Amino acid sequence: MTQDLIDETRGETERYMLNDLITLQNKNGDLEYRDKNGATPLHIASANGYISVVEFLLDHHVSTDLADDDQWQAIHAAACWGHLEVVELLAQVFQTSIKKLL
Repeated sequence: MTQDLIDETRGETERYMLNDLITLQNKNGDLEYRDKNGATPLHIASANGYISVVEFLLDHHVSTDLADDDQWQAIHAAACWGHLEVVELLAQVFQTSIKKLL
């Protein structure tokens, strides 16, 4: 097992998730559906550091405030697993929302 193989496999899973979400969106499906643990696609993408998926979901205005069954929001999952770039993306959305309120 090499790092290249790990990166390739991880990238493949991210591409599959992104393609599935694009297909769902094109069919007017719910991009905030929940799995058996209450996690949304944004939770899953954030926990895995799938930048392209997070960007796609944010571009389609999914809620960043939804909590899963453990009361975690997507930003908690990203922070827990050390995906700082995702944390930054989610924090920017929060900051933009606050500015609009002021």
